Amino acid sequence: MSTSNKFLESDLGELFVLLQYQSMAKRMKVLIRKANNLPKSDKLIGVPGHSVVINLYKDGEIVSSRETQVQGGLHPVWNQPFLFTIPNEHHDSYNLEFIIKRNRRYTKDNIIGHVLVGPGAPKSGGDQWQEAMKPRGLECALWHNITPIFTYRN
Repeated sequence: MSTSNKFLESDLGELFVLLQYQSMAKRMKVLIRKANNLPKSDKLIGVPGHSVVINLYKDGEIVSSRETQVQGGLHPVWNQPFLFTIPNEHHDSYNLEFIIKRNRRYTKDNIIGHVLVGPGAPKSGGDQWQEAMKPRGLECALWHNITPIFTYRN
């Protein structure tokens, strides 16, 4: 699956993510807060539900995957926390991917897009990862633009 062709030329919205690396526990707290301005579907009647799949990658392979509950509307609010184990000495080999999807039946435009956060991610994702991994252990929250997925393996 991939982002529907009709969405490739449009704004896919934004995702607000909070990260906090807890070095003593060797884990990353990920809080999926909310999304704004998700695109409408011309195939669905009513308010679509949305969820976010969070994949933790190590050296390009998925090592853990979680999913938020479904929330309705084009501006869904999840406020849902997750914990992922990430050893201190190998944190540069990890990345997070947030896949935003519709949860109304299986339609061609089920996948809206994704956000990448980690050492190899685009600017905002790389910056947030670096800030979260600093030894202070503070929470780091940031809005990210949702970008298209050209190929997605389920």
